[in-house]
Amino acid sequence: VLHTAFAGLEKIKKQMRALEAEMAEHAGAETLKEYGVEEFEIWNEPNCCTFSQNAYNNAAAYTVAARAAAEEIKKANPKARVGAGSLTWLGSTGESPANSPTVYYGGKSFMTDAAAAGLWNDSNIDAITLHPYAGVNGPEADTSADEKALWYKAKALADGREDILIWNTEIGYSSAQVTELQKGIFNSRQDILMRSHGAADRVMYYNFEKKGTIETDREDQFGMVSGDYTDFENRGKRWIPTISYVIYAAHNYIMADTEFEGLYDTDGGNIRMSLFKSNKQSAALNGKKILTLYRVDENKRVTLSLGCESIGCYDCFGNERVMSAADGVYEFEADERPQYIVGDFTGVAVNAVY
Repeated sequence: VLHTAFAGLEKIKKQMRALEAEMAEHAGAETLKEYGVEEFEIWNEPNCCTFSQNAYNNAAAYTVAARAAAEEIKKANPKARVGAGSLTWLGSTGESPANSPTVYYGGKSFMTDAAAAGLWNDSNIDAITLHPYAGVNGPEADTSADEKALWYKAKALADGREDILIWNTEIGYSSAQVTELQKGIFNSRQDILMRSHGAADRVMYYNFEKKGTIETDREDQFGMVSGDYTDFENRGKRWIPTISYVIYAAHNYIMADTEFEGLYDTDGGNIRMSLFKSNKQSAALNGKKILTLYRVDENKRVTLSLGCESIGCYDCFGNERVMSAADGVYEFEADERPQYIVGDFTGVAVNAVY
């Protein structure tokens, strides 16, 4: 939407005039509306010098640019929604250490400066956009991405923006650091975790296609389908799904258009359970309760009282098995892979964990 080196306010204003003229000529956001594009993120990681000439001193300039871009987008398409921030290094404050391979300005410091410059005073900006990457452990073990995201939401709330949304527009694991199987499992669990704690109105995984063929390169291996490289040479096909794609596609099918209803974590946080209601227009899911279940550290058997005589239990690949119990009590083996228990529950009670 906007490209500038943040070299100075006058340059930004000049570029915004050019952007306005370009939108007028090409219809901009209005043209994209015809293709279903109605949500926009302004910039990419302005607090990282890879994408900005001076990450330490550009929060005010970014605010001017973001507000100007949001105004033009809303002129072209009043129904569009605009996200601003696009921040990385979310848990950090101040300047990057002298020996850091990446020069950055901590996300918290950048957001504090942008808020002071009036970023959240503009009703044209609908969402905070964040890039809460994790490390090599499960999402529950890393410095919690949900806690980081909630810090930014609290900052906007303190500035009077009770309506602000959180879009996690870059998030995910790389199979250069975890296995392809773990990537699918962790991505699914991270989505559950973020949504269970009010830390995500949008979750957009980075990224769909692998960027390259180097198996040890983190950036190459975020994707969930093969790139347009080796597989085409070997098999004559492009974009072959990996196991992580299969797992996340199943997760997305089951969890799309759901509302969070409650947490039922137990066993000292080892057993994680979140209850959702499905609004999906599907005979198998519409109006049903969905209870997600997995363990963090140690496999356990879990006995639950759900108050219904029949349920469907989907594994992480989307395979369903139907279970019946006249007394509404069911037993599950909880491992690292999320399960999705679907039914007309009258309640959720933990009878035993062992």
